Amino acid sequence: CLAEITLLGKNNFTVTLNTVLLAKCFKAQLWENSKFVSRQLNKIGIILSTALVNGGLTNLESIENADSRIIEMLAKRNPPFGKQIKDAVKCLPKYSIKLNESHKSEGQKQDSVLIEITLINYETIRENNSAQHSSILLIGDSNDRLIYSQRLSQHVFKNNPKWSKELSSSQLSEAEKLTIHLINEQFVGLDVSLEYIPKSAAECQNVKRIPTSSVVFLFKSKCPSKRIKLN
Repeated sequence: CLAEITLLGKNNFTVTLNTVLLAKCFKAQLWENSKFVSRQLNKIGIILSTALVNGGLTNLESIENADSRIIEMLAKRNPPFGKQIKDAVKCLPKYSIKLNESHKSEGQKQDSVLIEITLINYETIRENNSAQHSSILLIGDSNDRLIYSQRLSQHVFKNNPKWSKELSSSQLSEAEKLTIHLINEQFVGLDVSLEYIPKSAAECQNVKRIPTSSVVFLFKSKCPSKRIKLN
């Protein structure tokens, strides 16, 4: 597919990012900026999803944190519907990203950056034997170079909730800022994105988390509530 070709090629960071996001949107049949993320869950169609959105449940986190009775009231469904929806969201993989910069000596401003990805709900995923998900890690710099890309399947976290990758100084020699995106290939609403300024480019470390919807996405829909129709 187009996403695979882009990852194998020498395309720039923005092109690769948008291609991966577009491929995910076609799989999920939902645009990246949609508030109707609940449509991806079993038992949820357009009518129920609209009811949840009207009730302020516009992302997966808000659905998971909502009271089961509130979900049932909005959807006009009887128990245990609310609990079933919350349990379905809890079984979706959730990740965090941590960066650590190391220096071997004073003469080396920047030796390496260690990127650590943690599957936050590791025990829940193991206990419930959830459907297999995969994510793509993309790292770009301020010059729009694609520094690193890697597909991470759930199997990578089978025996350990953590995965790490060390980027060498040679890979980061021209980087004033790094942009990191971990994009779930199946679901809209699970991506993790952040910006990082290396210590060599700033007096202090600066990590800023950014919503994936704030990236330059070339294929945004004017009607995010609608599913993508595939012929």
